[in-house]
Amino acid sequence: MIKEKKRYERKGYGLIVAIFIATSFFTGVPYFGEKVWPQVLEFLEKHQISYTTFFLAVNITLHNVTHISMNLIFWFFYHFEFPFIERYKNNENPWPWQEDPEGWKVLVKKSIVVLFINSNVIPVIIYMLLDKYGLLEPHSMDP
Repeated sequence: MIKEKKRYERKGYGLIVAIFIATSFFTGVPYFGEKVWPQVLEFLEKHQISYTTFFLAVNITLHNVTHISMNLIFWFFYHFEFPFIERYKNNENPWPWQEDPEGWKVLVKKSIVVLFINSNVIPVIIYMLLDKYGLLEPHSMDP
């Protein structure tokens, strides 16, 4: 038992988190499909929301939520310099935000603008053009 405990401590309990995520996926997705999806389809029909608009809204929202939440988690880890993150650092150099805080702020602002354009503006333009010229084929969303 002690050997197992040390093994989990050494690996950082990652296996437990992975099992939780997999279990949530395999129980949550079927529940969503059965209980919530018919209501979503009814809402789309009632408000006459097109397939393209729905597709873009869902995908862009999921992308942004995932990107922002994961970056906030890593910001939290790096900001407080937890030892379990610092032990994986492969050199002794200071982090870029510690070495040049002002340059780092400029780089972060540029990165946010580029991310916004690449992840939000360009996909909307492309999908609207594809829809306008009939090159986007809607899929059935029936349960």
